[in-house]
Amino acid sequence: MAYFTEAEMKATYTTKKINELLADGGTASALKFSLARTKAQNEVDLHFGVKFPVPLSDPVPNDAKMAAIHIAVYNLAKGKSLVTETIKTNYGEAMQDLKDIRDNKRVVKELSEADPIGEVFSTSTNKTKAFGAQGMRGYDR
Repeated sequence: MAYFTEAEMKATYTTKKINELLADGGTASALKFSLARTKAQNEVDLHFGVKFPVPLSDPVPNDAKMAAIHIAVYNLAKGKSLVTETIKTNYGEAMQDLKDIRDNKRVVKELSEADPIGEVFSTSTNKTKAFGAQGMRGYDR
């Protein structure tokens, strides 16, 4: 499942900028896009995977989509030494957003009702979940 399309990347930046980053023409251009998207999705999955099942399913949360786009563009630009301040800033903000999501400092609206990994749901009124992520802290074998 692709987190974004080339058209969405071009809508986020500009067609001219993305064409410049993918310039090699033909199959090489398509391959470059595919590799950049895969690397970006893997990066997003590393962070989202701490809390949610990955790969993410459709519809992909906007936070994940935008982070993946900014990471892909940064990686393409870095490979051609074409990193601008805008690309660098967007990449830095995307990485911080992913860290905040991973560390529970930011809520992903589209996934807030999802069953997060590591939680045990019960009908108990007790707020402490003995076998949840919090309750098992410190038990490393």
